[in-house]
Amino acid sequence: MTTSRSIRPLTKRLYEAILADIWPDGAAAIVDFGLESQEHYEALYYPLRAREITVEQLDDALGSGPKLTAIAGAAKSNPHKGIVFRTPYDELLEQEEEGEDA
Repeated sequence: MTTSRSIRPLTKRLYEAILADIWPDGAAAIVDFGLESQEHYEALYYPLRAREITVEQLDDALGSGPKLTAIAGAAKSNPHKGIVFRTPYDELLEQEEEGEDA
């Protein structure tokens, strides 16, 4: 993994697990990247291995279901088109945005 910016440790662990062809260890990566099923994992797995999603994009999407959904949805090698990612932070972000609009 070569990058010009700092990638968060949780993103590195998921990226390395995908490159090693294993399910990520620990609940944090599973929860924070919205890996609710094997299909969610594969929707990131194939595009990351095909370099259609970069580790930087993955890091930018950490904790954001909409961002994860967008990057996976845009990848040609994603075998699960239309899959939706959700993280525990999505509702918090929605509440923050609603508070800003008020």
